[in-house]
Amino acid sequence: MTEVIRLVSPCLGICEMTEDEPKHCKGCRRTPQELGAWRFGTMDERIDILKSLYKRWIDAGAPSADDKTGQLKHAEMMERFRLAGFQPELNT
Repeated sequence: MTEVIRLVSPCLGICEMTEDEPKHCKGCRRTPQELGAWRFGTMDERIDILKSLYKRWIDAGAPSADDKTGQLKHAEMMERFRLAGFQPELNT
């Protein structure tokens, strides 16, 4: 069976790096290396970034109910992953 992944940009427009290590974007959670690779990388490299990012978001779980901003970011990313073809039972 062929795996189908549509490239959907993970950028949420909240482009600010965390202070803690490993540094990552506060919006999409990509590392500085992933941000550069996304812009200039091949299709396969972008797919690998999406796979890693998907796992990172799933492992982190949903934010608490009182974190409304976190809930919105999480919902947006899950929708982007859904549009890209990720399904929890197939891609974890």
